[in-house]
Amino acid sequence: MTITYNNGATEAASSATSADITHGLTINEDELMLLYIHVNSYTVNVTTPSGWTRIYHEGMPRNSALVAVYYKIAGASEGDTFTAALDETAHYRAVLKVFASSLNTFYLGPVVSDLEQTSNVDIYCNAQDNMRMPTGSSVSVLFGSKDNRGISYPYYTEGGYDDTVGDPSIQVTGVTHQIYSSANTLAELIRIMNGSIGDDSHSLALIIYETDPSTAGYAQIVGHRYGYGASGSSTVPIVSTAEAGDLLVLIMGCRAGALPATISGWTNFADAGGGASDEVDHIAYWRKSDGSDGDSVTVTTGGWWSSNCLRITGAADPTVTPPEGAAWSGGNTAETTPDPPSLTASFGASKNLWLATWTHRWDGRTTVWPTGFDAGYPFRVDKRGESNNSMGICAKESENATENPSAFTTSKSSPPATLTLAIPPLAAANLALPLIMQQM
Repeated sequence: MTITYNNGATEAASSATSADITHGLTINEDELMLLYIHVNSYTVNVTTPSGWTRIYHEGMPRNSALVAVYYKIAGASEGDTFTAALDETAHYRAVLKVFASSLNTFYLGPVVSDLEQTSNVDIYCNAQDNMRMPTGSSVSVLFGSKDNRGISYPYYTEGGYDDTVGDPSIQVTGVTHQIYSSANTLAELIRIMNGSIGDDSHSLALIIYETDPSTAGYAQIVGHRYGYGASGSSTVPIVSTAEAGDLLVLIMGCRAGALPATISGWTNFADAGGGASDEVDHIAYWRKSDGSDGDSVTVTTGGWWSSNCLRITGAADPTVTPPEGAAWSGGNTAETTPDPPSLTASFGASKNLWLATWTHRWDGRTTVWPTGFDAGYPFRVDKRGESNNSMGICAKESENATENPSAFTTSKSSPPATLTLAIPPLAAANLALPLIMQQM
């Protein structure tokens, strides 16, 4: 079982009305093509190229930029040029990556992105942020862009490949990919994929599997989007690719100010109740997707906030059996070991997906994860937000009705809040990740 890298190409232009890439590559039938397009206008619509499927399409008002990602399984004969129309004139850069599978199968794993970063925030798009340990063979791809500035990718790329392309007068784009086998450890994945591209920039990571790594019966995290903002009325990013019936979970933290108890169209199911003085507020909300959720919600907060939105498939219908949560607030007491509370789920010892979270007001990071959440299901988010509001999230699968996660350890002492969340599965679910292509 092997995924292999065929080749890649890039093209850029200024004042264009279409994003074209003339690749000049030999592309074989049944190979997977990934196309990344970055334009210097957040309002532009990038039309999906003919025959391709959109994975991602998000604008970044702060940076006046937009990123779109597409995939296609190559046919018997592919043209030399791929074109995506733009509905307004813009600078663009397009990057094409081509991969082959010895089994002629590809499964699309979760996508994680960081948008609109500022000068005091490095971008960490670690494998641990969104990627399940590989089964057999898999490939992760990390894209990053920033307009009119330099770029630095301190990647560890042993056995892999990386490249940095672009004209700084237009934009600079960095792309790296890494092929994995089942012999890779989580530590190796993190070391390989850790990167920082500095201020006013964007990064996005995704993973493609040759065999489905999903665990039968459990709900699956298949998408993630991060955001942050200041006090007052704010636009909170959410995953925009959910399909009708999917579960969306929005987890927010707010420093020295309260979060809204309710958000229109969402249900509050775990609330730490903080927000005064040096306290932090920490709330989880859920929504059953109708397939047209948009890409953001508007909230009013009392302080700087950060957010993480998860797209979850294979969960029980939340209008019938909703997710459940427990919350804890440390008040004004600073510490480095925020401890998520115990939770006993009323839906019992089914194949439950559990989340443990922490947030505090400074720019700390997680140095120790709760026992059992530190391996086996490596979905993790560890983010510093604007004005130092931080959050960590991790997950595990368990048939227990009760979970009492052990404490996190964080790098800075600050008054924290924590959540423990339980996501029940569909009855008799046997969920798989999306199958991009299978050669029969």
